[in-house]
Amino acid sequence: MKDTNRSNKNCDSEETHVQSQAVQGLLTPAVLPDGQGGFSPCPTVLTEPEAIRYLRLDTVGHKSPAQTLRYYREKKKLKATQIGRKLFYTRKSLDDFLDRMTKG
Repeated sequence: MKDTNRSNKNCDSEETHVQSQAVQGLLTPAVLPDGQGGFSPCPTVLTEPEAIRYLRLDTVGHKSPAQTLRYYREKKKLKATQIGRKLFYTRKSLDDFLDRMTKG
C-alpha cells in the first residue's frame, strides 16, 4: 500500500514553496534608474521626470520624453493626476499603460 501521507506532505511543501516565491515576487520593490548607473526606490506616486524614467522614455531615443508622455496623456492612453500645478502618475497607471501597450 502506498504511503499517501508522505506524497501529500511533499506536494504541500512544494505548493507552499511556490506560493512563497510568488509572494516574494509581489513584495519586490520597484526601482527607478537614477541616471548614474544605479537605482533608487520607486514611489507609488511619481512626478513627470520619474514617470519618464520609469517608462524608460529617456533611454529609447525620443527627442522629447516629456512631449511623448504628453502625447499619450492627450490620446487618453495614460492617466495623470493634477495636484496644484503639477502632474503626477501612479505606478499602477504606468504599469497598466505598459500592459496595454505590450498587448497591442
